[in-house]
Amino acid sequence: MNNTLVMIVDDERGLLQLFGSLIERQGYKVIEASGGEAAIEILHNATPDLLVLDLAMPKISGRDVLSYIKDTPRLDNMKVIVLTALGPGTIKDGALERTDKWINKPVRPDVFIKQIQEMLEND
Repeated sequence: MNNTLVMIVDDERGLLQLFGSLIERQGYKVIEASGGEAAIEILHNATPDLLVLDLAMPKISGRDVLSYIKDTPRLDNMKVIVLTALGPGTIKDGALERTDKWINKPVRPDVFIKQIQEMLEND
């Protein structure tokens, strides 16, 4: 099995499981976080190769997670994909400078997997 670790963060349980299973079928290890608070807790100890992050979440948003990542030097080499229904123009602050790719929901599973593979192969 591949040792590449992908973390998925989404507050919608069904989407979290769907995206997680799609990535696992490609042979990658997956960590699921059901929101921003859980993501930051996990990121205190883990350094995934890739983070797939929803932005619109209650309490601690994806933007808050991006700020945490930006302020944590240990996570500098982690790649970040934003997967959200929000358009990139809706975010006006500097949090998105830590984002490597933006994918809009809804996304077809084959397109999603292709984006994940491209991001992980470009090391």
